[in-house]
Amino acid sequence: MKKIQSVNNRQCNDNATELFQKKEIPIIKVDINGLQGLDDKLKKIKLCNYQCDFVTEIQKVLNLYDESELKYNDKLVLFVMQEVENFLLKAKCGESKKELVSSICKIYFNNEIDLVEMVINLVFHKLSQVKFIKRQCFKILRFFLKVRQSH
Repeated sequence: MKKIQSVNNRQCNDNATELFQKKEIPIIKVDINGLQGLDDKLKKIKLCNYQCDFVTEIQKVLNLYDESELKYNDKLVLFVMQEVENFLLKAKCGESKKELVSSICKIYFNNEIDLVEMVINLVFHKLSQVKFIKRQCFKILRFFLKVRQSH
């Protein structure tokens, strides 16, 4: 029998959160092993909550600056792209990374997602991509940090 922990239903910072809102994972007290597709739905909810926390943390950092300082700044986009690259460690998820960067940076580009995507394409060659070995090291590091925090 699976028991799933409940997560508080919070919303992310409203500047970039139409797409990334926390969802509650219900506590289930029945046997759900035979239910098809439930694991995929729970993984999507967990990923969405994880992305929501990431967006919130990036917005906290960016809120330290005045909005006029970051307006139309390509270095901001490169910084956010690098953080997203280090955050999402799945291979072949470029579209979700681009969507995440666009949702974070669009407020600094007058809410024009097309303009943000053009800047992403312009600065993409400067991005240090995470390769397989580095991705595995990040995963191991995150695992041990979680184990250490739980004790």
